[in-house]
Amino acid sequence: MELVAIRTKGDILQDVPLARIGGKGVFIKEIEEALLRGDVDLAVHSMKDVPAEVPETLEIAVMPLREDPGTS
Repeated sequence: MELVAIRTKGDILQDVPLARIGGKGVFIKEIEEALLRGDVDLAVHSMKDVPAEVPETLEIAVMPLREDPGTS
């Protein structure tokens, strides 16, 4: 197994408003493209950055239960 770190536009351009660099998907577009090209087999990412709809050839296969923030 090889760990591949992918930096997205949203990660790189932190001093630019999100709407100006593309709005939705700026933290995931490069990850989706790597998956679609076959450069990576799977990706792990925060759901807060994932748009409601993903490309038809991709799927959200696993989503762990959210921990109760009141118990920390």
